[in-house]
Amino acid sequence: MSLFFHILQTLHNPEKTRKFNVFSDYLLEGFRRELEKHKEKISKHPSYKPIRFSVVGTNGKGSTSHYLSELLFSLQIGEVGLYTSPHLLTPLERISCSGQMISDFAADKITESILELYPQGELPFTYFEFLTLVCLYYFAEKQCKYEVWEAGLGGRLDATKLVQADYVLITQIGLDHCEILGDTIEKIAKEKINICGPNTKRIFSVLDSEEKRSLLDPLAKDLGIPIHWVEGKRRPDYLEQNFHFAKSVLSSLGLNSTQSFPSIPKPKGRMELIRKDPTLVFDPAHNPPAVRCTLSQFRDEYTQRSRILLASLPDKDQAAILEEIKSFGVWEEVVFFEGTGFTQFPNFPHAQSIYHIQSERELGSLFENTDLPTLAIGSFRLYPILTRLFQKDGKM
Repeated sequence: MSLFFHILQTLHNPEKTRKFNVFSDYLLEGFRRELEKHKEKISKHPSYKPIRFSVVGTNGKGSTSHYLSELLFSLQIGEVGLYTSPHLLTPLERISCSGQMISDFAADKITESILELYPQGELPFTYFEFLTLVCLYYFAEKQCKYEVWEAGLGGRLDATKLVQADYVLITQIGLDHCEILGDTIEKIAKEKINICGPNTKRIFSVLDSEEKRSLLDPLAKDLGIPIHWVEGKRRPDYLEQNFHFAKSVLSSLGLNSTQSFPSIPKPKGRMELIRKDPTLVFDPAHNPPAVRCTLSQFRDEYTQRSRILLASLPDKDQAAILEEIKSFGVWEEVVFFEGTGFTQFPNFPHAQSIYHIQSERELGSLFENTDLPTLAIGSFRLYPILTRLFQKDGKM
């Protein structure tokens, strides 16, 4: 095992434990102090003065970040860094430069450099803070001209707030992680927008509702930062919607890409075709608004008989997710994957056939004698299971 992976395994990781209550008394000051210790090492390149974008929101921030970085790279005017989360198969995916994921070797060298400041071997970081620090080192080494930082959770207390973004993009806002961010849209919007810092010159957001404008306009005014609203023309493909948001942001900054939506590869794990025969599409939609959007898109493409494969982590709102599935009528089949770490589902009368699956072997057998198109949703953790079953390159 490489040094980078060894260190990661020793760090506290709420993404894995799902014990987000630890954030109830979390402050950024500890991480801020540690970053100061590394500032000289990170800033050793005097010409390194990147333009940084932060992307926050409940849904759509991963794909928006992807398209923003791809469009910037298409301009061919400098290296483009992308930091995103969570990962699908390996933590290395989270850190990339101009479309290339950080290598094991590069991650190990940076980890060695970080450890030089901690001779006792104990690191004062969470899992996410450490990855953020590694990314700061990597982008500096690569002399990135542009950097795209997807927030992990919230904004006000997210480790990526400390990169001091020049521009902030706010995607869709909804109820998720309410135990940490607040139990109303108003509270969550305030958490998101407060990723802005002293360097932030402008905020961008899609005008998808007047409620959103009424929430964000006064918050932006209080921060003293202008907000630019991008008209949110509804498109049946949510990825295309997020592509056009990213392109509109860059266009307003004078960064005009000629790339069209079909010319840029989809982000991995977003409406991804895992298997062709029978059709198996994966999307990580894991809260009611995202599930509604994804189901609508899937039904538009596969209007015939179809099947839902749902896996959900215990901290998600399963009842509301099932209501969204119910709203699309009776499904041919609904498969609940309830293996280790996933929640148990109640009976669901809105399908002709219901399956409660506990193992990967059982799940694989369901695809042996069927022609039903299947949409798999509910959790990023389902992705490596499906790739192990149906793709040769599936790995943890």
